[in-house]
Amino acid sequence: MCLINNSRKNTKGFTLIEISIVLLIVSILLGYTIALYPVQQELKKYRVAHEEMDGIIEAIYAYAQVNGRLPCAASLSEPNGIADPDNGKVCNSWYGFLPAKTLGIDGRYDASNSLLDPWGNRYRYQVTSYGRSSGGDFVITDGLKMATISNLSPDLEICMGVPTHGPKDCGNAAKTVADGIPAVVLSLGKDGAITSAVSNIQLENIDNNVADTVFIKATHSDVEGAEFDDIIKWVAPNILYSKMIDAGKLP
Repeated sequence: MCLINNSRKNTKGFTLIEISIVLLIVSILLGYTIALYPVQQELKKYRVAHEEMDGIIEAIYAYAQVNGRLPCAASLSEPNGIADPDNGKVCNSWYGFLPAKTLGIDGRYDASNSLLDPWGNRYRYQVTSYGRSSGGDFVITDGLKMATISNLSPDLEICMGVPTHGPKDCGNAAKTVADGIPAVVLSLGKDGAITSAVSNIQLENIDNNVADTVFIKATHSDVEGAEFDDIIKWVAPNILYSKMIDAGKLP
């Protein structure tokens, strides 16, 4: 008996039409992936910023546990990453850049020793100037202990939207995200290098000073005239006091 091998007859390759369809699908998927890459990279930067800022807040708590006070900000005019000053007597800079060198934070620094966020902009920081004197209880050595917890009243505030009662009050309880805050850490996001021609809501976080104790937290927006991409973290007073009590810096 003669057996005939039909394997060659049954072998069938791809037709030009099938190959064309596969190439079209691959091209569409590749184009979709390439188009999404910048978005994915931008989302990654926001995730990194949140993680870094959480670490910064923990570093501030640790500083308070060791020193019994919060650090001043680093100077806006002469940035060097060092609290201005770091002597436990008074602050020259209540609002400025993050005193990252004083806090001992690892990360990306520029030539002036200022810690940079994922977009290459300097992290900002404000500490409450509240106190029984111009020195401010929160930045003076043993100032918190001498004032006692029941008498402490930090005055920084986070608002959802531009405040209607000026630079020290959200103006509407429904718009108050948090108040009585000792210190705030801020990233100005990817638009951080823009200091003019920005929306009013974003400008609120750029022009802060000792007389402006309100920060804005809002929904991310790329809409022209209503841009907002700031990231805000703050020192929670109850956590601060609890950690300082554990460290023996508060009664």
